[in-house]
Amino acid sequence: VTIVQRGERLLPRDDMDVSDFITKRFKEEGITILTKADTKKVTKNRTTKELIIDHNGTMKKLKVEEILMAVGRKVNKEGLGLDDIGVKTGKGIIVDKYLRTSVKNIYAAGDCAGPYLFTHMAGYQAAIALRNALFWGKSAINYSSVPWVTYLDPEIAHVGKSETELKKEGTDYILLSAEFSDVDRAICEGDTKGFVKVMVNKKGKILGATLVGTGVGEQLPLYTLAIKKGMNVGTLYGIIYSYPTMSEVSRKIGGQWYGRKLTPFRKKLLKGLFRLRGE
Repeated sequence: VTIVQRGERLLPRDDMDVSDFITKRFKEEGITILTKADTKKVTKNRTTKELIIDHNGTMKKLKVEEILMAVGRKVNKEGLGLDDIGVKTGKGIIVDKYLRTSVKNIYAAGDCAGPYLFTHMAGYQAAIALRNALFWGKSAINYSSVPWVTYLDPEIAHVGKSETELKKEGTDYILLSAEFSDVDRAICEGDTKGFVKVMVNKKGKILGATLVGTGVGEQLPLYTLAIKKGMNVGTLYGIIYSYPTMSEVSRKIGGQWYGRKLTPFRKKLLKGLFRLRGE
């Protein structure tokens, strides 16, 4: 397998450490990755296909059996007569925070409205739009806890702000992280690849979480709920986790938060108390 990537790295929307981790994994599996590469021409005969690519200014030929092109997608809004009835559009259909278009009795949800092109986001938006269209009162859309999963091996799961976003915003944060190599279930399964990192503010409120590992998408709802409810990361430590499960990695994240509170003064105080008790 050869990946021809037009950009500078794989997974440009993810943090650099996530991109580096997946790139390393792919290379270990024998996948060739060509970044800063642009496909110029494709030819084929009965048995093989050939790509001519510009890789960092050098023209190369790749002979392959099959080609998968990931070219993205765009909203198909033509032929709907939206302009005729006054519905404003851009790349998609423009909506306000209530998912209402420029025509007050018309609502839009899903990929046509964006900004997240996920099936689960379309379902969430549809419920909001339906309520606003048919019932009294208005519910605003909230994008602060949007989860998504990139289905690789290992998976990448994310919710909230990424570390890169927080840095760009200039937001102060504390980084808590744990690796699956420290989780007993992962050790027993022989599948210790991956990690979890959680960004919190100085009071412990979770700002974002990124999980990399086998099946981590199943663990993501815990962090989605925590962000939606404004929970403190220490709450993760107080939950009773079934043993042994992969989800224990979240308990380690919560434990790190309390570990940070054990300042040198408190450590010294505890040592003094233990001496007094003869321990």
